[in-house]
Amino acid sequence: MTLAARIAGFVWDRRRALALVCAALTALAAWQAGKVGVDNSLRIWFLDDDPHLVAYRSFERRFGSDEVAVIVFRRDEGMAQGAGLELLRRAEAELSAVDGVAQVISIAGYAELMRAAGFEGDLQRQILDDPLLRDRLVSRDGSSAALVARMQPGEGLDARRDRVVGDIERALARLETPHHLAGIGVLYVALNRLSVVDAAVLFGAALALMLGLLWLCLRRLAPALLTLGVAVAAMVWTMGLYGAAGRSMNMVTSAMPTAVLVVCVAEMVHILLYAATQPCGAERRARAVAILGHMLPPCLLTSVTSAIGFAALGASPLPAVRDLGLFAAAGLLGGFVLTVLGAAFALAWSRGEPQPGGRGWTARAAQALGGLGMRHPAATLAIGCVALAIAGAAASRVSVDTFTLGFLSPQHPVRRDSALIEKHLAPYVPMEFLVRPAPGAAPAELLAGIERWQRRGERLPGVGWSRSSVDDARSGVALEKRSDGSGAERVTFSVRMQSAKEVERTMDALLAEARLPAGAEVQAAGYLPLYVRMIDHIVDSQVSGFAIAFVAVFGVIALAFRSLRIAALAVPSNLLPIVALFGVMGAAGIRLDAATVTIAAVVLGLVVDDTVHFLHRLRAELARRVDAAEALRATIGSAGHAIVTTSIILTLGFAVFGLSAIASLVHFGLLIALALAVGVLTDLLLVPALVMAWRRP
Repeated sequence: MTLAARIAGFVWDRRRALALVCAALTALAAWQAGKVGVDNSLRIWFLDDDPHLVAYRSFERRFGSDEVAVIVFRRDEGMAQGAGLELLRRAEAELSAVDGVAQVISIAGYAELMRAAGFEGDLQRQILDDPLLRDRLVSRDGSSAALVARMQPGEGLDARRDRVVGDIERALARLETPHHLAGIGVLYVALNRLSVVDAAVLFGAALALMLGLLWLCLRRLAPALLTLGVAVAAMVWTMGLYGAAGRSMNMVTSAMPTAVLVVCVAEMVHILLYAATQPCGAERRARAVAILGHMLPPCLLTSVTSAIGFAALGASPLPAVRDLGLFAAAGLLGGFVLTVLGAAFALAWSRGEPQPGGRGWTARAAQALGGLGMRHPAATLAIGCVALAIAGAAASRVSVDTFTLGFLSPQHPVRRDSALIEKHLAPYVPMEFLVRPAPGAAPAELLAGIERWQRRGERLPGVGWSRSSVDDARSGVALEKRSDGSGAERVTFSVRMQSAKEVERTMDALLAEARLPAGAEVQAAGYLPLYVRMIDHIVDSQVSGFAIAFVAVFGVIALAFRSLRIAALAVPSNLLPIVALFGVMGAAGIRLDAATVTIAAVVLGLVVDDTVHFLHRLRAELARRVDAAEALRATIGSAGHAIVTTSIILTLGFAVFGLSAIASLVHFGLLIALALAVGVLTDLLLVPALVMAWRRP
């Protein structure tokens, strides 16, 4: 008796006791899963000891937070006088009382300072003519005015941001006046809220879709419900482990519950459909042990390869990506344990198996595709090479970039408000620089150079106002801290909300304009350099994740089958779907961004599953037959139905991500669905063609 058969017998004989243990673990995991929060802030993209994050924390300690919430009110009668100023005063008082807001600035505060100084002229004209206020705090025509609420700095900001922004929204609601709200922190909170809704919507939709597909494929409700129950338990185990580790969901890891659910469903279906092909005459235990013993090795191998595809993301420098990889990998391995136990219960009850009968159009489709590859191996391989070349050419056009605001739909209030603020006032995102003078340099000369730099920078595309110590000295009003006592000067330019690549170009353009006195040093500071750094992390994650997954997956296949030849058969049929995926991204202009960064490694771990099942069955058939063509026909006839069925389930399961409110997650799910659809074609066309072209007695 093989080791797999002995394990199957052990599970069968103790299935009730094992079920009680799994039920207790599921209850414990559900309790831990309730601790999972939501966090889309900076810390999900950077390690605590990342030099760029350390520099940002240092900037916050010295100058305060550069994270602001911008609130804009509009009145046709004007905001720089009478009722407009009164509204701003009330808003400033409400926002200043919010715990977590360090400072609120507006033209109302400026007007109070002017009155206190004895100013008796036309206050509205004074405000509109002041270059330090115009476009930043008030529009040129005076119809729009902004309040800038600066957050309290500190590492605790990420944890309290949702509460602070919520309190700001409630404070503004008490004014009962239409307003527009934007800012980096406001954007993070919007993503947090969408992540919560997305996780619920995607999971619910996937659950409903899976039940319908399973009922259709298995033709009985009992095995459909059992399969879904096993997959849900695997998802609960995953989220329980995630919660026990103190992690929070984000727009990357929100894909994890649905991914684990869909993959575990596919493994259970493979076992049940194989059981439907076996005769029912044998004694139930013997039959169940034989079925489980036969399916354990390929199911274990596919679980391991899928887990490797995710676990390869553990090499990513992005904490969010690393968490997705490691916890999803653990969930898939736990799902394998639950799948074996669930299959034992299904085989113990005649109604727990699929209804016997013809396998329908999925079997006919598998035989048609496999037969085509067998009859025309040379043409099939030639077409595959041409498709690979075309997809590779399109894939070369994929750009690496991330645009956080672009994750929201164009109709989202935060995105609309951001566009309106930039239209009626000016860009509002602060781009910070620190200027250090040369030892012994004259301060006046440095300040004169900074002023010239400001005027040149303000003329650059996408740049709005600027602020430095020069402006504070001229106006006599210091709105922010401009010097930390070490001689370094803080210079701020406002830039529009844009992608990381565009931020980098704007930053480089501003640095190029910084023609300061000899010896002066200028460096970018604040949040935006971190945003730019994400691009490097995204590239590193994609390259390292895919390289590790590729070597590990095919290495495991070679070891499991003890054959480099078998592993080599798996490479082309799994490489083409990934290249096709990137080809579609390049042709459609879809960026490789913070959400799609995981896609290559994940797809490799998923598409290889059907290949493993095909090769496992092929090797068994080759052991009984001399002729490769006969072995292929038998393999396609027995395994083809399950491969097409599970591919449909996986493809439609990931297509559920099309319901997401976060654009990049839509791309993530639909691209994986596309790759899985291509994968079933390559398995049933390329593998038979390769065997026929490479066969030997």
